[in-house]
Amino acid sequence: MARDRSSAWDHATHVATLTTTLSIAVDLVDPVTGGRPGEDVRVSLADAPVDPVTNPSGYRLFFEVQEDPVTLVVDGGDRFFDERTTVPSGSQSGNQPPDPEIVTIELTPTPAYRFASGTTLLRGVVTEDPLPDGAGVADATVSLAGVPTADASVEAPTTASGEYVLPVPVSADRVVRGDGDRWLDVPGGDGPPGNGNGNGNGNGNGNGNGNGNGNGGDDDQFQPPTHEVTVDHDDYQPKTSQIPVRAGATTRHDVVLD
Repeated sequence: MARDRSSAWDHATHVATLTTTLSIAVDLVDPVTGGRPGEDVRVSLADAPVDPVTNPSGYRLFFEVQEDPVTLVVDGGDRFFDERTTVPSGSQSGNQPPDPEIVTIELTPTPAYRFASGTTLLRGVVTEDPLPDGAGVADATVSLAGVPTADASVEAPTTASGEYVLPVPVSADRVVRGDGDRWLDVPGGDGPPGNGNGNGNGNGNGNGNGNGNGNGGDDDQFQPPTHEVTVDHDDYQPKTSQIPVRAGATTRHDVVLD
């Protein structure tokens, strides 16, 4: 005889339907990997006591936000600088599926970010006086011109201690070789071939700015291309330098402001 496994409880076929309103979808972007950061990076609203829900794709979702506009606050943890921005809360509810505008925030890595080996980096300290005694200058902006294109630049702020790090996007056609090393070429240079140690005519610097074409000069005559680095701060005079940048490695560049 089969045992009776039924219970005395009534079987509920429907309890209730809960409808919520999606107000804001936040897409955080790690500019180094192109992906989304982990849960160590937190997002909150300064204007509303609403906690986000992270969906399987990594978007931070805020529901039932009544305030409009709202201030998004990003706590970047150790790896990213904090962010703060004001956005509209484009709510959409009712019987229609929510389709709010996605707020994309590209994060800025701090010097504590663990970059992969072979990443081209410009790293250093901005101070009031020469190291090791100079005090660091916080909230300065360090920019590298001509990257990734001639009319573009990359930039990063300094930390409370004056440190900065700039990940530099480098394509194969912007790499030149000389002095046993690889260097970031200037925009519009002659490209990657050559090592500047051929026996032909010329000085090993190719036809552009130090980007050797492999048919002239000796290594001791090679001059790596230089790039414009500018440091700006409201309380100091701007400081601009021309420096060579190693490709696939870290270039150290410390700056003393006047």
